[in-house]
Amino acid sequence: MSTVRTPSVEAVFEALSDARRRYVLSLLLTRPRVGVEELCDEVVGWERAGADGAVVRDSMITVSLVHNHLPKLDDLGLVDYDAENGCVAQADVDLETRRIVERAIELDESVPVAPASPVSSDYRPESSLALDDE
Repeated sequence: MSTVRTPSVEAVFEALSDARRRYVLSLLLTRPRVGVEELCDEVVGWERAGADGAVVRDSMITVSLVHNHLPKLDDLGLVDYDAENGCVAQADVDLETRRIVERAIELDESVPVAPASPVSSDYRPESSLALDDE
């Protein structure tokens, strides 16, 4: 059983600051574990669908994911990236971190929204802004 991670606020915002990383996190909300090759194919397809005449080679996207974004998301504690076995999985993060990630993805019009998860079904935006009195 894995330990629940509580990434820092800075780590969460750094992860969410890049559209490719938001897309990876969105994808992992729908499929908690995915092969790197499949993930790269998904991101390439998403970027092609949203391209406004920009030409980005598929290999450049794959290289940026494998050598930059996936290791960074792993270092930040938001995914478990196993480069040796070619797998990426959701990290077991605390509820508040998961809510922040889901809300950011929901608000980003450029990233497809993942179907509702058990956590997001009872998500109330105002609850994350209120301070607990406990």
